[in-house]
Amino acid sequence: MLAFLALHSGRARRVTVAGTLWPDTTEERALSSLRTAVWNLSRLGVPLVQVTPTTLSLMSTVAVDAHEAALRARQLIDGQYDLADVPGTLQLLRQEMLVDWAEDWILVAQEQFRQLRLHALEALGEQLLLLGRHAQAVVAGLDAIACEPLRETAHLLLMKAYLDQGNRSAAIHQYQACARLLRDELGLRPSEAMTDLLARSVGGPALHDVGITVA
Repeated sequence: MLAFLALHSGRARRVTVAGTLWPDTTEERALSSLRTAVWNLSRLGVPLVQVTPTTLSLMSTVAVDAHEAALRARQLIDGQYDLADVPGTLQLLRQEMLVDWAEDWILVAQEQFRQLRLHALEALGEQLLLLGRHAQAVVAGLDAIACEPLRETAHLLLMKAYLDQGNRSAAIHQYQACARLLRDELGLRPSEAMTDLLARSVGGPALHDVGITVA
């Protein structure tokens, strides 16, 4: 119930909450289950939900970490965050939404949040590269890949960070790792952008020596 309210702007009609959380029963039974949940929550002695005859709302004192993460992500994507707390930002964006929850009502929210995290991590990494903060850019790239291993733009970000550090061998290994994933999972080759980046930075002959073919 708390998770549902948190993901629906903190407020919802009681009948909507009941019908969503207890979909395989009658409306009367679902509302009864909701009343029981509200009563059990009140026994905690912590004011979390404001209850009216028709609605449920999170109390204004309740903080939702997903809201904070989403706000930070949008600020990064829009270029409106000043990178004051990069470690804290990385930790915030590293978190997944309600891991192991698979209810129908949460799947869309989970995917939306995952995509927001991915774009924000890449935006963060690119901004860090511009500032010469290569080590933190590497972490942002690794976090993006952990979120979506088949995302080529995340691998490209990490390769840029390695190359800016002067770690050409690490960039080559990252290219090879991405190439294996794309081949094994999708039957694809790395994008021209990835291959061209390596060709410009390492050189064609060197790429051939490690088994990389430049188109």
